[in-house]
Amino acid sequence: MKIKDYPSLFDEQTRHEANAFAGLCFSKKRWYGSGLLIIMDACFDSIGLNYFTVVVPKVKYFYDNFFIKKNINSVEAFLKFYKEGEIGLIKNGRAWGAIHALADFVHKNRKEGEKDIDVLYRWAIKADPEKKNEDPIGRIKGIGINTFQYLRMQVGVDSTMPDKIIRRWLLKQGIKTKDEIDTIKKMEEAAGELGISQVELCWAIWISESGEKGKVDIV
Repeated sequence: MKIKDYPSLFDEQTRHEANAFAGLCFSKKRWYGSGLLIIMDACFDSIGLNYFTVVVPKVKYFYDNFFIKKNINSVEAFLKFYKEGEIGLIKNGRAWGAIHALADFVHKNRKEGEKDIDVLYRWAIKADPEKKNEDPIGRIKGIGINTFQYLRMQVGVDSTMPDKIIRRWLLKQGIKTKDEIDTIKKMEEAAGELGISQVELCWAIWISESGEKGKVDIV
């Protein structure tokens, strides 16, 4: 595979923002280090909402009005609150069902002293996208390959979300992909040639293709 050098593909601001997002992921500080907010982000994103203009503001709203003000800051607090009625943030049963199932997974698999994000990381480092349908999170209704991979990325695993934006960008570089798994493998190769992480490359592509450069809230 032959691909251009990183600076010729993305301008300095895009590279800076992508690197900042990747740094948050690898340091387990994405969304203030909250596994619950990461779960919410991924599940809202899975239903096709615009990420930077809808998903991020919605999760920030939850953070300000529920996470902080009502102390719904763990999966256990969320599961207890959820039973009292749906949070009026986004009306989508599929997304809330997936959030609930993921929260329940974290709750049931927590080891002593682990934070929510630690449980997700312990899952993510062993999760295999090629065996998604055999995976306890991969089998959750509403968790497709993109959400599966996005969750892994956000908690610190260097991999790729093989969505249509990523596939389209690869094609622009003359790199054809057969399917999602092939896309993941091609992105690993591309990131290796560029000398950056796959997570950073994904963010650079998303920021560049969204047209939201300079408007992005890095959280």
